[in-house]
Amino acid sequence: MDLFRLLNAHKKRRNAFYKGDEFIFYLENRALITKMPKFSYLNKNKMSEFDIMRMNIILHSYLNKELIESEVSNLSQYSTKISNDVLMNALKEKLVDQPYYLNKKIKIYMPFFSKAVNLIYNNEPLKLIKYPYSSLKEEFNDTMIDLFDLYGYEIYNSYFTKLIKVGEKDGVAAFFHYDTNSIYIINDQGRLDHTIVLFDRYIRKPNYNHMLERIKPVMEAYFSYDRQAFISSLRNNEFMSPHLFYLIKLLDWRRSK
Repeated sequence: MDLFRLLNAHKKRRNAFYKGDEFIFYLENRALITKMPKFSYLNKNKMSEFDIMRMNIILHSYLNKELIESEVSNLSQYSTKISNDVLMNALKEKLVDQPYYLNKKIKIYMPFFSKAVNLIYNNEPLKLIKYPYSSLKEEFNDTMIDLFDLYGYEIYNSYFTKLIKVGEKDGVAAFFHYDTNSIYIINDQGRLDHTIVLFDRYIRKPNYNHMLERIKPVMEAYFSYDRQAFISSLRNNEFMSPHLFYLIKLLDWRRSK
């Protein structure tokens, strides 16, 4: 069993994520994925916390799309001479609390569309009233792109998730999530390489103080490809119990024989 699987096998039971707003949002909106066959592969029988985070990016994007289109449609029906500036100002108010990804100062509300299409929705919403852009309301699947391939791990460094970047090197980045108490190693194709589970079940009272500060040396050891320093850093920063630390050392010793 490799180290990451071992950490997961001995993880402390936790349920904060499944009581939080991310999971509730997923439960309330997961049926929307049927409208987007391109991303049907994200919908699994058994969803991990990270699977749900990925799915939520798509679901939030779809709801952003619907919100913009609905507002444009309603306002254009109210006045046949409505201007693009009026539409833009109205959308700014509607989108103020909606998640987005900031890419080179451009707010991407629908990362499953190209930047060019996002700019139409953001800056030229009047075009959504007429063909060909009006067709995107119903016929948009062929226009969708693989946002994970395009934006890589940076799509997780956005308001679409609660992940916090805690390091990056050589085309991979590490993100921490407070509710799962896990670090996710994500590659530049936006896929998960590893999950580092913090706090094993042998720790009676986990120390949740100054988490990001304590994670820093752990990630420095990880990105230095120093396995022993990584394990020691987990232990020294109270993310691993003495019992599990001893067990890992014992397993390493047996393998070396």
